Amino acid sequence: MPLAIGRTGTAGDIVMRRGWDTRDAGDNDRQAFVAVLSLGPIAAIEGQTVDRNPVSYSSTGAAIGAFAGFMWSMTQLGALASPALAFGAGAGTPPGVGADFKLSGKAAATWTLRFDTKAKQYQNGVPAPMWTVRGALAYDPTKDSTYPGGSGPHRMADPADTAAYDAAMATWEWTENPYLLGLRWAHGYWQRDVSNPNSTYQRVMGLGSPWRLIDVAAFVEGRNIAAANGWTCGGMIYSRDEKWATMKKILQAGMGEPMPLGARISCIVNAPKVSLATVTFQDVIGEARVSATQPRRNRINTVTPRYRLEENNWQFLPGSPITVPEHVAEDGGKRSKVLDYPLIQNTKQVGTAVRYDIENAREFGPITLPLKLFWMGYKPGDCVTADLPEVGLNKQTILLLNRDLDPPTGVVTFTARSETNAKHAFALGQTATPPPTPGVTGQPLVPVPAVDAWAITATSIISQAQTVPALVVTGTVDAGTADAVVIEYRPFVSGQAANVGWSSAGIWSVGANRVEITSVRSGAAYEVSVSYQRNGVTGGRRIIGPVVTAGVAVDYDAVVGPNRPQNGATVGAPTGTQVGGRKAEDVVADLNQNIINVANEMVVNGTWRGDTDKIIFIDGKPVRQVVEQQGVTAEGHTLFITKLQEVDSSTGLAKFMMAGNADGAIVGIQGVAGGGINQLSMVAERFLFVDTNGGNAIVAMSYDTTDKTWRLGAVEATRIKADTIVTRHLVSSSISQTRVAPVGTSVSIARNATATVATVSMTKQEPDSVMKVTFFGMFQSDDDIQMTCSVDVDGATVYPAGTINNVFDSTQSKAQSTITPFVYISDLPAGDHTFKFNVTNQEVDNIALIVKAGSAMEVLEQKRPLL
Repeated sequence: MPLAIGRTGTAGDIVMRRGWDTRDAGDNDRQAFVAVLSLGPIAAIEGQTVDRNPVSYSSTGAAIGAFAGFMWSMTQLGALASPALAFGAGAGTPPGVGADFKLSGKAAATWTLRFDTKAKQYQNGVPAPMWTVRGALAYDPTKDSTYPGGSGPHRMADPADTAAYDAAMATWEWTENPYLLGLRWAHGYWQRDVSNPNSTYQRVMGLGSPWRLIDVAAFVEGRNIAAANGWTCGGMIYSRDEKWATMKKILQAGMGEPMPLGARISCIVNAPKVSLATVTFQDVIGEARVSATQPRRNRINTVTPRYRLEENNWQFLPGSPITVPEHVAEDGGKRSKVLDYPLIQNTKQVGTAVRYDIENAREFGPITLPLKLFWMGYKPGDCVTADLPEVGLNKQTILLLNRDLDPPTGVVTFTARSETNAKHAFALGQTATPPPTPGVTGQPLVPVPAVDAWAITATSIISQAQTVPALVVTGTVDAGTADAVVIEYRPFVSGQAANVGWSSAGIWSVGANRVEITSVRSGAAYEVSVSYQRNGVTGGRRIIGPVVTAGVAVDYDAVVGPNRPQNGATVGAPTGTQVGGRKAEDVVADLNQNIINVANEMVVNGTWRGDTDKIIFIDGKPVRQVVEQQGVTAEGHTLFITKLQEVDSSTGLAKFMMAGNADGAIVGIQGVAGGGINQLSMVAERFLFVDTNGGNAIVAMSYDTTDKTWRLGAVEATRIKADTIVTRHLVSSSISQTRVAPVGTSVSIARNATATVATVSMTKQEPDSVMKVTFFGMFQSDDDIQMTCSVDVDGATVYPAGTINNVFDSTQSKAQSTITPFVYISDLPAGDHTFKFNVTNQEVDNIALIVKAGSAMEVLEQKRPLL
């Protein structure tokens, strides 16, 4: 049984051919054909051509024009209750054909020819007819007011409910949209004998899936994308065709494909997708497997499409080959394939489908990921990002193709392939440049800043007429792959190791070109480190300096106000000098008495006492020290509040103190500035932070006198740096250090030879940590890649790191592959160690193995959890 979908041409299936006499001469002057054009009902029969020439007919079926009197035709659209189809006025009726010769539910045509005794017609025999039709009707959820987001009269019903299904089918319309036609095929084509009120619907074509087992939302998404791009579907399909293959042909016209989703029928469409989540090593709970590339024969770069066009009389013919020159150059020659597009009848749309097929053939996979049960919420057709450097997936977007749940273990296993968003613009003709062929990658290698990229351009800054010591670092990022800049500084110590003593000055965007570091002492030597980051990986340091910071200075001319000392003023005061209406010696005497009163007041194991050799200025008059105290001893309590201010011109120190003492419980704050010291000390057993209204107090720190330890509550920090960290309840690998050694020059390894391709020396910090050695290798061979890898530690112990045996499907295959062998070492003591990564070429033929420049070895020390 044929089925016409969209707008197409068909010669029909001949179900009757009969000749007969209309004259007593008995010369068989009539020949009639009955052809089934499609399963019905269809939308319209637009017209007919005979030997590619249009023929028109009157309302009674008689030909108009050159075939008048010699040709007749009548048609029907295939209503479920159709009368016997007539042959046309003047055509006659074949013997034995009566009113019971019905073709209900089938779009059909009768076509009658009269023999021309003068041989002016049909000189080459029976001509070739072709009818142009608009085919099957379909339900559109977007035109159904009962469907979420829909609006209109379309309805869907269960064929088991005869009346409801009769009413629903009456609302459907003709369409060329591939996804609406695919939705109709999934639902099935159902018919019944409407002349019998007791008849029920029977499936006659299509999959016939219950509506609840169809992922309608996926088909609606495809419908909208196809409509936006003008993709249409048209052609002939047959009941003898395999049903799932027919579904693939229909959705192929919409740049999509069907997909089983458990027991449901779903689909995916080629269109840009947003990544919904990120898969990391914490999500993987089994063996992840990645095919790093498609087989060579599958990575096509040229396609010869076969398709139908109306101008070719709807014949299925090959078009011109479509080639992607960039891929041909990459592959070293053409890799051609003939592909059929039986339901695409538009040259531009065929070009889009071909470009998608070429680009999808170059997506690597399959990728198999066993994940935690949480991932059951994602379905085939979704895009996620895989951040699994161990298998070469570094923030790689992948398209989920299949999902499988193992109920006993709760493991959700996804099968996926890579997904390159840049291919969509190319396939749709928005750009003439195809994306590069995707592949697995190693961890990003972050370059070290160039020698002249950054510099310390100043050792002080001026703020409010005061010169303040500072380190001013300026420069520009000289690495296009960097996404952040790390600035650090440290006091200069001759011979100090390159990786110790650093303090962070912050992590900056790549647009930063000036950083001011003010938390430095005056007159001290400092170094600055500049590093780049990419994807959270920090590269090596470029150390700048040392330089000596400037001292503190004040522009005297900028000092204003009533307390500004007079020009030429000296330190000291003659006897009898008035200070606030009193003699200076009397003020000093009172101060000395106050000093005696507070001399024994303790602030955290220290005693503040007066130092009469120190001098400060009050109202421009020299006084030795200012102390303010308030206290009482009563009702069994001793309570004091003390304030102290002092300066020391001989040492350049300025101090202040404020303390409270209640029966020996002390709280206080002390500040010291000058002399190379800028220090603020606070004394308390609990520290509270409150909001601007004085409420919502938060205990940030508290002191435990039992074990003399400061306790912190919940703390969130951007960066923590410490010499030693002792942790509890910490997941594995949460604290680590790493070293990377790139391969600077490609290494050629002869057959059966072993070569050390990378070396890393580092200090293992903790005795119970685990060392992970990974080689992010880019390998090349004129034929296959066959090798063994090992890690040599301190020239004493060799650890196997894997055997690779990639045998390709042809000789001289010019194999290239990115491989990341690795090994865990758990029995290594703390201390200095040297790690060497060795590769042995085990190629069967006498062919060298190349380890390409840009490969890298990473040694990672990972802290174990304390259980």
